[in-house]
Amino acid sequence: MQRRATPAVLLSLFCLFTTQAAAEPVRITAGRVFLPGIVQGGTMDISGTQGFSLTALTANWSKSFETCSVPECVAGTRLDLFVNFGGDTLANARATLNGVTYPDVDDGNSPAFTNTFFHGSVDAPPVGNGRTTIATPFTFDGGFFLSGTGLLRELTGSGTASLALRPFGAADFPPSWFIESVTYDFTDSAPVPEPSTFALTATALACGWLAVRRRQQTAQL
Repeated sequence: MQRRATPAVLLSLFCLFTTQAAAEPVRITAGRVFLPGIVQGGTMDISGTQGFSLTALTANWSKSFETCSVPECVAGTRLDLFVNFGGDTLANARATLNGVTYPDVDDGNSPAFTNTFFHGSVDAPPVGNGRTTIATPFTFDGGFFLSGTGLLRELTGSGTASLALRPFGAADFPPSWFIESVTYDFTDSAPVPEPSTFALTATALACGWLAVRRRQQTAQL
């Protein structure tokens, strides 16, 4: 006579499939992106959890440079830190994930590629007589993909953006700022576990308890 699966077995199977299906995002914990000016390209060298790293040369499409590329960056101007790197905005890009290295991730023929986004904003300070640097938080998100397969890992992170400013003087414009560079420095800000993470942890613990319980019951027979 065939025995029906017990609730304990069903829960164990549920735990197994749930924990395997939940791929943790890669959290960027260190590194920086440096954008040196309006026309010059920049550099990216970042790393994070799961052995992830990404190095590349970057194009310079920062919204901050667009805002202050002409003398219109007066005090109080909202400087948008948004910038997107991926595809043709990267060059010589090389990534590593869990011990596997992916060269040329900026190439359309590469087996892997990435798309990343930086977010944040800050108001320009009163214009002074000399250079100054302002710092403000930024957030980061994106993805690392296998061509023809889809998302391999979600990317997340945060840190501090530093904007190097110098005053710009012109007869036909009010005192303004000119952005000389923008630097995004990542920090390791471990997130507070979300409710889903707590649920997965509790489920995994329940699976472990059930396994021990079943062994004890088997030993008593």
